[in-house]
Amino acid sequence: MVRAWGSGRVVKKEERRTVVSTEYGEISAVRIGDGINGSYLLHFFSLEPNSVLLPVVLNADMVFYVHAGRGQLSWTEEEELMHIDIRRGDVHRLLRGTVLYMRSDEMEQERLKIHALFANSNDDLHGPETGPYTSIQDMVLGFDTRILQATFKVSEEVIDEVLGGTKAAAITHADQFCRGIGESCKLGLSSMKNKKKKKETKEKEKEKGKDKEKRQVRLFNILEADKEIENCNGWSTTVTQKQLPALEGSNIGLYMVNLAPGSMMGPHWNEMDTEVVVILEGSGMVRVVSGSARFQVEQGDVFAVPRFHPMAQMAFNNGTFVFLGFTRITQRNRPQFLAGGSSVLQILSKQVLEIAFNVSRKTLDELLAAQDDSVVISSCTSCAEQEMQMMEEGGGGGGGAEEEETERQQEKERRRQGREEEEEERWEEERKEREEEAGSRHEETEEPPHEHEHEHENRHLHDGGVRRILKNKKIN
Repeated sequence: MVRAWGSGRVVKKEERRTVVSTEYGEISAVRIGDGINGSYLLHFFSLEPNSVLLPVVLNADMVFYVHAGRGQLSWTEEEELMHIDIRRGDVHRLLRGTVLYMRSDEMEQERLKIHALFANSNDDLHGPETGPYTSIQDMVLGFDTRILQATFKVSEEVIDEVLGGTKAAAITHADQFCRGIGESCKLGLSSMKNKKKKKETKEKEKEKGKDKEKRQVRLFNILEADKEIENCNGWSTTVTQKQLPALEGSNIGLYMVNLAPGSMMGPHWNEMDTEVVVILEGSGMVRVVSGSARFQVEQGDVFAVPRFHPMAQMAFNNGTFVFLGFTRITQRNRPQFLAGGSSVLQILSKQVLEIAFNVSRKTLDELLAAQDDSVVISSCTSCAEQEMQMMEEGGGGGGGAEEEETERQQEKERRRQGREEEEEERWEEERKEREEEAGSRHEETEEPPHEHEHEHENRHLHDGGVRRILKNKKIN
């Protein structure tokens, strides 16, 4: 099994760790470090048409993007079961403690694919040390018979049946899911909406004249959003709590960049946090100045760039380059670009810049003149190809202290991965023990013939023999 950890460079798609794999879908994971501190956890969900991810409880906040397909998402919120249709481009956030399940559309021809980042808190992108969610079944079956019987106030036979059942796959076909809940599988969603609507109507009547109103669930589609920067070379847009109410109370946000062939996202850095990036389409080159790193990425790869590390992303001449980033975003924090109307170079004293770059005022004026935000995404024909050539010639690495830090992070992630595997093995052993225990109880109920039954048969034979002897004596 390939370990899904990274050192701040890139984790390739084929290096993802498989978490769940059934004929109806799969979940893979990437845990990537930024080479500075901690790691970040992403899960990639892929459901075949008309399949269901069975209920799980979130152990961390989940911010996700729907990469392909359509489906329905159901989750608990304030003691209610919520439901909403999801489609390509939708982004949303669910809080830790939420119970959720999802179903892919039966009529859709492609898989439902969701990319999710799991964060420790509202202000921390780092992922949890252990798994980001737990199945409902595992949470219940982790307790023994007596505890469950006392908790649910049911007979031992009921608990034995629950514990003795075969564990369901995490992703199953919707027909099996519907078989368990009957017609509500088809009608429950509309009924739920009607019930929710009636409840909201009553609440509004009670709360009339008050400012407090029940928050409506609203997704945000990043593909349909207005673009912050757009020109013939590509576009970029950002999602914050201003666009997506579900992000309220959090500094976590997302952004998407679509580069045309032979274009570049100009040199910039994030002054607030690491950027964790997933490649959605095409391939390109990434250049990071601090650490002198350059690497090629393609669809499905993940890379991370620490805060204050200047970077640039470039599309090859033969195709587009689209990527999605997770980071902390606030109104005060925007990417700092070297060029453009808001560049820090436009703010600093030109006299200071002359000395810093050791150039003439004329050269400096030409460098900074006529710059607006259109240069943020600009044409850079063959830039990616040149960067790739330099990488292949050995110009892509750092050295010394950075290599030592990289090795330290790798070792830390190996230990973390080992703990996760041990936890998974422990759960599996406990599950097998429960199944064996349930099997033993079942065998005990099928008791062999009791000794008193044999005694009854022997007594019957003895009594019959005595009667025959007495009868013979009478005859004689």
